[in-house]
Amino acid sequence: MLKLALRRIAGMIPTLLVIVTASFAIIRLAPGGPFDQEQMLSATVRANLERAYGLDQPLAVQYGRYLRGLLHGDFGPSLRQRDFTVGELIRQGLPLSATLGIAATALAALLGVAAGAAAALWRSARTDLALAALTALGIALPSFVTGPLLAWVFGIRLHWLPVAGFGSPRYLVLPVLTLALPVAAYLARLTRTSLLEVLRQPFVRSARARGLGGLRVLWHHALLPALLPVVSYLGPALAFVITGSLVVEAVFGLPGTGRYLVQGAIERDYPLVMGMVVVYGALTLALNFIADLTYGWLDPGSRHE
Repeated sequence: MLKLALRRIAGMIPTLLVIVTASFAIIRLAPGGPFDQEQMLSATVRANLERAYGLDQPLAVQYGRYLRGLLHGDFGPSLRQRDFTVGELIRQGLPLSATLGIAATALAALLGVAAGAAAALWRSARTDLALAALTALGIALPSFVTGPLLAWVFGIRLHWLPVAGFGSPRYLVLPVLTLALPVAAYLARLTRTSLLEVLRQPFVRSARARGLGGLRVLWHHALLPALLPVVSYLGPALAFVITGSLVVEAVFGLPGTGRYLVQGAIERDYPLVMGMVVVYGALTLALNFIADLTYGWLDPGSRHE
């Protein structure tokens, strides 16, 4: 297990470097600049601002300076929100985004595994058709469609939940549900397929031959092997949910990190966009790493492959 962890960590470093390099190049190649929207700036003032932030230097010099800052945990100053550094903006919004992502993933795992297990245990033409239709609908509908629809039904029509802003946990119910539905749909399909395969294995048939009931066979024999593909998917799924929360935060007006990424991209705030990309890239790699370790712990045979 230790060798597996060290090997994964060694592979994460160059991957993160590629993410940083690619995002640095893309954001610099995009048309426009951070001060283009300030039409009243004279050429002299614009040149002084670019000199103050080091934007007048060659790209190679800017890239090297940015890497040195990253090694010290410094994401640099925001070019548009000049009272804050990028690190301060990320610390303000990331806790809410992380809470939203973790809650949505937990809800998706609960709903998806339960629905998939039920469809596998009580299999019939009707349950297969219903599960296929619901999962296809959940996967196909994007969050910017599901979110406003849920807000209209539960917020505007029924007046059960708030639809915008943040003041209490009630404000997170609709965003969490919006993020959880597509992941839950995929997990239900994945759990059903995996569990059906496990239920055909000889050790499960032997357990049934000893007179064990269906739920007992599921809980003590079939569930853990069937959840291995689910565990492998949960790491990328959590990363997908947290990054997908950027759109959902904009739909529901939540003060998370999504607004900073959108504003930074529109205003060409290079350090802010880079900081968000680096944080979410590192988070994605870390979650995949945790999923790999969990899979290795649950399935010792995979450590030797």
